[in-house]
Amino acid sequence: MPPVLSSFLTSLLSFTALAIPLTSPQLIGSQRDDHGCVLDGGYQWCESTQSCQRSWETPCTTYSEHQCSDVMCMLYCEHGHLQDSHGCPVCQCKPPPPPSPPPPPSPPHMVPNNCQTWYDGCNRCMVRDGEVAGCTKMACFRSGEPSCLSYSDNH
Repeated sequence: MPPVLSSFLTSLLSFTALAIPLTSPQLIGSQRDDHGCVLDGGYQWCESTQSCQRSWETPCTTYSEHQCSDVMCMLYCEHGHLQDSHGCPVCQCKPPPPPSPPPPPSPPHMVPNNCQTWYDGCNRCMVRDGEVAGCTKMACFRSGEPSCLSYSDNH
């Protein structure tokens, strides 16, 4: 080997030896988290499954971070859509709410014995023997005070 080339190779090897650190290289698969998941392999700890998982292979979801998928539902629901156990809408209608109970009946007013025409607060009523026999059927927006409109001569 020519002396110039030999000298050059010796210098190069000396320089290279100085540039390379004497620490051992880190092996692939040696980086682990507190749960033992191999970080450089793409693994992460998943609380809900209590295991190391790759998120692109097995998504790690917990109930608190659950996201609803987009559902295209062409169904119109008057009372809204039902929801699944995660609170996400499903393509089913909610049933109508139960009907509200009727209002309590108003206390009966005493029809005087000698009353012939009674006003019940909305309609005019015929009276026979102190009892209402029949009334008009008006649609009332406001209720007035019941009263006797006409009396018989027999007091």
